[in-house]
Amino acid sequence: MKNIQSRITDLFKNNRSVWLWILWGILTAIVLQVVTHINIPTYSANGYPDGFLNPLEKALAYATAYPLVAILKLFGISASIETAFRSNTGMYINLGQFKFQIIYECTGIYAWIAYSAAVLPYPTSWRNRLIGFAAGIPFIYVVNLIRFVFLGMIGAWWPNAFEFAHAYLWQLIIIGFVILMFWGFVAWSNKQKTLQA
Repeated sequence: MKNIQSRITDLFKNNRSVWLWILWGILTAIVLQVVTHINIPTYSANGYPDGFLNPLEKALAYATAYPLVAILKLFGISASIETAFRSNTGMYINLGQFKFQIIYECTGIYAWIAYSAAVLPYPTSWRNRLIGFAAGIPFIYVVNLIRFVFLGMIGAWWPNAFEFAHAYLWQLIIIGFVILMFWGFVAWSNKQKTLQA
């Protein structure tokens, strides 16, 4: 029994920085989840609640929907935005015969939280953390917008494949992209440490 306890103690002592990174990452993710999901309803011009959880959700939905519709139109897809809602959340993208909704979870917020929770507590200088964070967030936005362009094309041309592409294919791509970005950040951060040494 003492041998097992000794091994566990050594595991924690020898990998202290990894365990602290995991702990701070979990705490960062929880804080970001709470902060980004605070309920501060927004209102339309006529004073009715417009269905958004908070101003961040509204900004992300608009920043996703309007560029998406513009890009889809470049590909010859008739796309429009529907914002006439009171009890629903998010925005609808109307592709004629097919319509899909952009909700908070679709805006890349969870990919941003996961990436931030990995980068911000990573054991490197605060300068490197902030550069990694600031560089990663726009990349996640662009990849998420590309995801929606492909989903819009699939919805317009192959609506039966939309659910598979949305729920499985692009979820895996986004997860892989966030992991790849974090790996790139770690490699860059370690190179910065070597250059500064």
